[in-house]
Amino acid sequence: MKKLNSDHTNNSNSSAVEEADQHCPNATHLAPESEGLEPLIVGDCVIGYESDINGLDAELVDFRPTRAELRTLAHHYLDRYFTVQREFYARGQSGTWEIREDAFTWRRFCAIAEALTPGKTIQEFQEYIESKQAEVEAVRREFEETPM
Repeated sequence: MKKLNSDHTNNSNSSAVEEADQHCPNATHLAPESEGLEPLIVGDCVIGYESDINGLDAELVDFRPTRAELRTLAHHYLDRYFTVQREFYARGQSGTWEIREDAFTWRRFCAIAEALTPGKTIQEFQEYIESKQAEVEAVRREFEETPM
């Protein structure tokens, strides 16, 4: 569980719930890929708050990227997605960050890829995806072969 406060310390004067409310924008301002990935607030604890998925850094801005910028962003989200996949097998576990990161980054990649090549969402990136999947598979095999 993550208690939020701006200086990343456990300051008893700051309420994690108030802070989450302050840092989590109205859902209508978030990317649609953030849907269902809101933080869970239990008492005074906030679970799963990630600024770039469900906080201020996930707010949409009025900017129109070029096709080249979209390709760069698509690769960025694929890299983040496959990093989570590798970490899952390397550690043998996942948490709230991985669950949200996994869903958000794949959704965001698909939205960007669809904007680039409507109807052919993943085809343009198929070779890159396959190479990343091979990396994840190698980590998975290594994890399974490592004695406990």
